[in-house]
Amino acid sequence: MDPPTFEFTEAELNDAGLLGDGVCEAATQAIATMKEHQGLLKSSLFTLQCISLSGHHKDPGSPTLSDMSAVSSNLSQYEYERTFYYNGIARHGNHPELVYRSDFLTTPFLNPVGRHAHIPVKSLHGVFDTPLNGHCRS
Repeated sequence: MDPPTFEFTEAELNDAGLLGDGVCEAATQAIATMKEHQGLLKSSLFTLQCISLSGHHKDPGSPTLSDMSAVSSNLSQYEYERTFYYNGIARHGNHPELVYRSDFLTTPFLNPVGRHAHIPVKSLHGVFDTPLNGHCRS
């Protein structure tokens, strides 16, 4: 029985846009692994193209701690609060920006500091069967 061979030619990889400078590191690594360990990792050209494309796009979700510290140092306190006050209530970081908060003077929104700092995450929950339900129209 012959050992398995790499199933794509250089021309096929080039036509699929999987060779050259525009390919992300993850796709390059997957191709190298497929060549080195033939028969163990079987991916189609389409899968490799998806890996390459996904490596070029950063998820616009909630910011990471390193993003937060960079943003926090460049924003004033008000801009930081406006940007992160509703963090977590919408998927993919599409949360609204704070426009006004009536308790601004009495309840400060503090910047996270220290070794274990994190951006506060809010969540929404439905409220049912309250005394106000009789006064609200659906």
